[in-house]
Amino acid sequence: MVRRTNTGLATSIGGVGPTGPTGPTGPAGTPTFGELIIDASATPTAIPTQNTFVIVTGWTADQTSLVTLDGPNGTITPTVGAEYETHCTFDFSCTAGHRYKFQLFKNGNPIAGHGRTMGTVGVSDMSGAISGIDVLAPGDVLTLRVTSTTHSADSVIVENANFSIAAIK
Repeated sequence: MVRRTNTGLATSIGGVGPTGPTGPTGPAGTPTFGELIIDASATPTAIPTQNTFVIVTGWTADQTSLVTLDGPNGTITPTVGAEYETHCTFDFSCTAGHRYKFQLFKNGNPIAGHGRTMGTVGVSDMSGAISGIDVLAPGDVLTLRVTSTTHSADSVIVENANFSIAAIK
């Protein structure tokens, strides 16, 4: 871009661009993301009642920027409102022949389209993934929860998992 200065000389300096946080960034252009991980766990998550979700706990806080992570309680809380990509992958062991549903929750409510029901016919080790795009406000609390859709007094062991959010706009 060529711009004329008040002296009439041509320069190659462009105009002033947009200011403020735009795109996948927060204040002062800082990327906004957070990640919890479970690595080689052998701790069971008890599911006392069929079709009642319980929070998967025992996470470790990993990478974060402008997101509050609570690993022991399994929560991710953004401090900046934006559209976020949510992503969760998990490996778990369970009772063969049982069915389980993993579901992402926001503020204690299931997020539509962010669940995965898995049957375990003849196997006891499974893998799954849940992902989507969600508008999150500062202070919204995300959790991964699980239930047994076929049995009470059940449990799963989430052996390895990654649960993350990243602002995309």
